[in-house]
Amino acid sequence: MYSNEKFAFLLFVTTMHLIKADNEPFKEAGLGKLCSLSSKQKAVSKEVTGSLHDYIAKHINLRAFETKLSLLITENSNFAGSALLLAIATTKLIQDHATGIPNLALQGAHTAAETAYAAGRTDELVNFLKQTAHPTTDSHSCIEFNSGPALTAGMLSGCDTPTFTGQTTIITATTEAAQSEVPGDAELQGSGSKNCKLTADDGTGLFGGTNAISLKLLDGFYTHTKRETWSGTPRIKTVADSKTLDAAQTAAQSLQPLLQDNWPAAPTDEQTLTAFINNPKVQQQIEQSLKETKDLATSAGQSELNNKVNSIFGAPLPNGTRPFASEVAHKRFQVKGTEGNDKLSVFQLTPKQAVQLMAEKIAALKQEAKKPAKVECPKGPDGREQCNAIDKQDKCDEAPQCTWHMTVKDGGKKCQFNSTKATESGVPVAQSQTGGTQTYTDKCKDKKKDDCKSPDWKWEENKCKDSSFLVNKKMALSMAADFVG
Repeated sequence: MYSNEKFAFLLFVTTMHLIKADNEPFKEAGLGKLCSLSSKQKAVSKEVTGSLHDYIAKHINLRAFETKLSLLITENSNFAGSALLLAIATTKLIQDHATGIPNLALQGAHTAAETAYAAGRTDELVNFLKQTAHPTTDSHSCIEFNSGPALTAGMLSGCDTPTFTGQTTIITATTEAAQSEVPGDAELQGSGSKNCKLTADDGTGLFGGTNAISLKLLDGFYTHTKRETWSGTPRIKTVADSKTLDAAQTAAQSLQPLLQDNWPAAPTDEQTLTAFINNPKVQQQIEQSLKETKDLATSAGQSELNNKVNSIFGAPLPNGTRPFASEVAHKRFQVKGTEGNDKLSVFQLTPKQAVQLMAEKIAALKQEAKKPAKVECPKGPDGREQCNAIDKQDKCDEAPQCTWHMTVKDGGKKCQFNSTKATESGVPVAQSQTGGTQTYTDKCKDKKKDDCKSPDWKWEENKCKDSSFLVNKKMALSMAADFVG
């Protein structure tokens, strides 16, 4: 049996142990969760750098493609007008894309600063606690080991100092920083067997004598006031309770949509050119351009837009590409200074080479533009000859374009062409004009399908019409010069 003295001593030791049981440590696994968030916050800067680099590179490539489209506008092909429309749509797309560069740069720099600062605050706290945790201070540590008498290798490595270099476009760190998953109170509160001076209920262990402590760690993520017990009042708060963590999370959430790259890339072959034309952002610009030029009704729906796009770029082929893309891909250019070498596709041309070829083309077009424009139409029946061939008055008067004249000059024909009567009768015949030339009304509306060819004409709705986007070479010259200038 214990003597009274031994029992009193045992009671004293037990009491002292219970008194010190309020100094709970932090659980290692909970701190590991904090360090995991810290590592993601520090990696945000790499994602900002990588995304900004790719964004600018894509913008440069789109501008290069815009230059190549300007060259295609000047080409005398079936789809010269299509190239013009796509060039206009691409220019609009580039203008919208350009606004994203400063937005990403500004928000990216802000978010990288906010998240790096929050990570630094976390790292400082965890590394301070780590200094109390080693085998010789096992009973006075502020960390309750996950297992065994020492820290688990690598569990807190996320709080190590990183290298803020390099870049990546794999957007995972920003996503996790935006979520900001932190440990709850139960995940961090230890058993109380370590005698951590930092978490003493009244703070006397840390500040020596005072019991008026109000302690806040990580900007209020951990907090306790005078004589509060951890078991009685949870000390671990939420992200919103820490100004530092809250600011980092909010900044990461604002950055997320700016890192989502859903912009089309500049085409590099027949397949990617088709994908570019079919891209929703490009189609939106095509639709806007068509409505601005009155080639598409403002009330037109998706079906009407699809039909119009198919008429301009060609309906999809069995291999999934479009005729326009196929023609562009097979077009070859000879660049000065590279004679003897293979001709280049438009995708292989550098922007400088495209500008060089375009300058040569524009110079040639300027010379051609000085010549009078000539529209060649199928010759219709000569009304004058038809009427002159009639020698009977009744037959002449029956003819929808002829009138019988009782008195004529010597050698003249009594049955003569009457333009007014022909017009009223709807007879599409040539009319005698000053200077002996003949013109046809309605710009060759009677041109046959086989004769209705680009670049000046286009067969649409069973009629021969002026090309919607390239009426003649003078317009090509004007538009190409605008894109170059």
